[in-house]
Amino acid sequence: MDQNKAPVIIIIDEPVNVGFGLPGSSFGETVVEFISGRIDRAGNIQSGTRLPNGQYAFNVISDPNNPGLFRVQLKPELKPKNVSTGPYSGSSITVLELPQSGCCYCQPGFGELVTGKGAAFVSDDNEGFDYVTYEETTLRRRYTPLPVSFKVLISREE
Repeated sequence: MDQNKAPVIIIIDEPVNVGFGLPGSSFGETVVEFISGRIDRAGNIQSGTRLPNGQYAFNVISDPNNPGLFRVQLKPELKPKNVSTGPYSGSSITVLELPQSGCCYCQPGFGELVTGKGAAFVSDDNEGFDYVTYEETTLRRRYTPLPVSFKVLISREE
């Protein structure tokens, strides 16, 4: 660029599609949007995104051999192409704090007091995602089923 010449400004009369890749936007035959849900500690769906036929857009599968590990499987009718749970996707999962009766910090296990609870995404693919829930105790992290609320970014066919 010659510093002695004035910059050339070009005005584009046609609109530019700035919605590419943003949640709820459409490009081609792919739609990018969030789905969400609330799941109880047993893996039962309490609420969430629904398909046009009124059914939930996902199923939940628990792993009896791994307490606290769950798989959220998107239904084929949703036509999923990709699920993104990465840190920059806007996806989130949190433990629901529900009122408990009695002592809320008393747990089986000698000398263990619950100091916190959490949930984390484990993996995702084009059919759904896995998550794990846990309690932090004074001695260890104990994986245990807990109720959660989630929001994940998906791309799907229109």
